[in-house]
Amino acid sequence: MPAAAAGRRTYGKASLECLAAPLQKALHWAARNTHTGSRRNIATHYDLGNDFFRLFLDPTLMYSSAVFERADMTMSGPVALELTGPNGEQWRFDPDRPALTTIRGSAAEFCDVAARRVDPAETDLVASGPDAAAVLRLVRTYAL
Repeated sequence: MPAAAAGRRTYGKASLECLAAPLQKALHWAARNTHTGSRRNIATHYDLGNDFFRLFLDPTLMYSSAVFERADMTMSGPVALELTGPNGEQWRFDPDRPALTTIRGSAAEFCDVAARRVDPAETDLVASGPDAAAVLRLVRTYAL
């Protein structure tokens, strides 16, 4: 053994892991998912503020996405939904600007299409407008 190393202790990786484990447990305990802890964890991880989301969302901060069949596909404009709920009530989902395409029909059938349980052609859904067929295909991409 070299003379310089004779008086020194060396610590291996296992020794450092033994020291780190209690610290990791304490940090995990401090971030546990109690009611208060969950609120703090959500704020820490997700409450990023509107300035961040304005970088990539539209002016209303609406998030939407679609998986197109081809890279060159686009939508002509906004889409409106006019659906009939389970109790017969009318549900309208209108964009902030005039919709070019509208889908009408049963909310249950719309959900069945979105969940890929049925093909749109097997329902009473009516789509009108320039993107009618594309919208019904895109709705089905959410259940991938």
